[in-house]
Amino acid sequence: MVDDNAEQLELRQTILEMAGFCVWTASCTREALARSADCGAVVMDLRMPKLQDGLGLIRDLNERHPEAPIVVLAGLPEELAGKPESKLVHRVVRKGSGSAVIIDLLRAL
Repeated sequence: MVDDNAEQLELRQTILEMAGFCVWTASCTREALARSADCGAVVMDLRMPKLQDGLGLIRDLNERHPEAPIVVLAGLPEELAGKPESKLVHRVVRKGSGSAVIIDLLRAL
């Protein structure tokens, strides 16, 4: 789980752990890349804090771990539409869709 908002990061971690997932967290792109070696999937905020930071993280994660699905949480999913990075993500989930959407998606992966 990657998010530069500490409250959201902690909340999502708690919810996913209660659903049975083992979750590591990162609050910045550098930390995410350093901890990504053991990930089965990445759930990340698109703006980290800027759109360009999130796009760069998508590219870097895909280059280092192309087998790990990337799920992007976005307040404005259309910001990713049409960009080359959109082809590197497994799914884009609109923020506010609810935790069940993320949980079901991760279970399906």
